[in-house]
Amino acid sequence: YQRRLFAEDAAHGFAFIDLCRKRYAVVVMNPPFGEASKKIKANYLKNAYPLSESNLAITFCERGLDLCTDNSCTAYIADKSIIIRNSYEDWRRGILLSNRVNWIVNTGWDVLDANVETHLSIIQKGSFSLNQVSLVDISQSNDKSIDLYNTISAGAELQSQSLLEKTPNAVVFFGVPYNISQLFDNDNLDPCFADVRIGTSPGDSFRFYRYYWELPLNSSGWLTVWNGGEFSPFFRESYFSINWKNSGKELINLSDKNGKPLSFPRNLDYVGRAGMSYGKRGNIINPAIMNCGCSFTDEGQIIIPSEKDNSWFLLAYINSNVSRCLINLYCGQHKHSGYVRKIPIPKKVVTLHSELTELAKSSFVAAYEIRVQIAEHRLFSPSLSIQETLALTQATHARALNENLETLTSCIEQINEKINSALGLDCAALDFLNKSLEGMPLPEDSVPAYIFKLDEFVKQLL
Repeated sequence: YQRRLFAEDAAHGFAFIDLCRKRYAVVVMNPPFGEASKKIKANYLKNAYPLSESNLAITFCERGLDLCTDNSCTAYIADKSIIIRNSYEDWRRGILLSNRVNWIVNTGWDVLDANVETHLSIIQKGSFSLNQVSLVDISQSNDKSIDLYNTISAGAELQSQSLLEKTPNAVVFFGVPYNISQLFDNDNLDPCFADVRIGTSPGDSFRFYRYYWELPLNSSGWLTVWNGGEFSPFFRESYFSINWKNSGKELINLSDKNGKPLSFPRNLDYVGRAGMSYGKRGNIINPAIMNCGCSFTDEGQIIIPSEKDNSWFLLAYINSNVSRCLINLYCGQHKHSGYVRKIPIPKKVVTLHSELTELAKSSFVAAYEIRVQIAEHRLFSPSLSIQETLALTQATHARALNENLETLTSCIEQINEKINSALGLDCAALDFLNKSLEGMPLPEDSVPAYIFKLDEFVKQLL
């Protein structure tokens, strides 16, 4: 009996080896996903599948293509992360897009038993020029199979495969009008127009950070530090200073008792240079002017224009709806420098350089005035009572606030109108732009709450 059992096992084993040697017209699969064991990765996958060893889903997809004859197809359903996360960029460029991609379907959640967002792909082995990819998004559908069938019957959205190769990190996105997606076929922000850099992580904020009012008037060796913050385009206040005595020697050399570094100094040669700063965290990127003589962090990252004349132009463009929409297509809430430097700068927008420069300057002045006017207006007059002084101050403040908000709103509208017009965005593109930025903060949302409550502020002073 045992001999018969082992004989059957051996027969099955040889049959499986024979199957793996053959090549097929179609390979269909629902591959496993996630990391393989460390032993398998080290001993086999890193050598056999160097572009796909990080996730079994893409390893199996690559193996599926190996099993295909030329011009044959592999089809699979897998974790959606492999077509959007930047950690799989090498696989997308080296394997996925080096073959002919026929279909990519965003199926979303609730397709597999596993709690995972999924997609379908059909890939034809071999490279083809001028290929058009059929992109389908049924992620929000209540009946995905019916809607997929109807979409296939009616004809799906087509996207040039060569354009997919030009998107940042080769990310695949769905439902984007051509007038928007083709903007990626332009020079990137970095290195063509600016340097985008991440800053230092101090390792001990309590030790190295101070509010500027905590410092003595004659203090030296402390720099204003940009550490992100709430939505505040064009102008942002920074209340923090960082100990940068002896060129930051104490912070840079911070370590534990065993000599392990606790701080992470980065891009120190950019400290003190003027440019723009933006908060890494948030749905909407909103850079503001950063003066010279400042430091920056991993949360408050910077954009340093390669030419001084580009500062205001870039400030206007990166704060535009088009720029914000484009970066959100391939980036989530963490606007790390690696994502920001890939924002495309369309040539048609560059022709607006002087106009956008002037609008950015006016926007900066208005945003600045909104915040500093509270300190500029006289709060007291010897000829007026406290109540009269308060009423006059409130009226003056309200008038100045409204005037500057109107100016800021008008400038932002003009920036967007000029850019949209120069790019020739049609109704579909404009509609997509507006929907993609629904819920975006308005100019008045960038005004600190205390400025709207001047009466309470003055009463506290009195």
